[in-house]
Amino acid sequence: MSSMANIMRARYTPVSCALVGLATLGFALFVGASEVRKTGSTLAGDALYRATAHDLMVRARLHNRCNKVDAIHTETLKETASGSVDDTRQVLRYGSVTEHWTLSLCNAQLSYRVTFMGDDLVGVLFLTVQE
Repeated sequence: MSSMANIMRARYTPVSCALVGLATLGFALFVGASEVRKTGSTLAGDALYRATAHDLMVRARLHNRCNKVDAIHTETLKETASGSVDDTRQVLRYGSVTEHWTLSLCNAQLSYRVTFMGDDLVGVLFLTVQE
């Protein structure tokens, strides 16, 4: 008869394997991120740029099943002042910035529209939509 410890080990083995796999994937994505060429212009500061770039690189790698993002090109499309009304007729308390980001990877390019918006809680949020 199996002891409770053996049953627990057997049940949690797949979970531990999954965690090791995710850690390995995260490390691979982190190492690859440092070699990306940046071009264009963005209004995002360093920390916000890194967070946005990381989010888009993860999406692009999963979409293309490619492990290496070669370059990111950014272009500012629109600045909306605070107090303005956006496309959904809501007043933007802190304003927003809309940018076009293009990621080059494995002989393909993926385009995203990125909107940065201020809020009361965390400072700046970003919304990304693949074009």
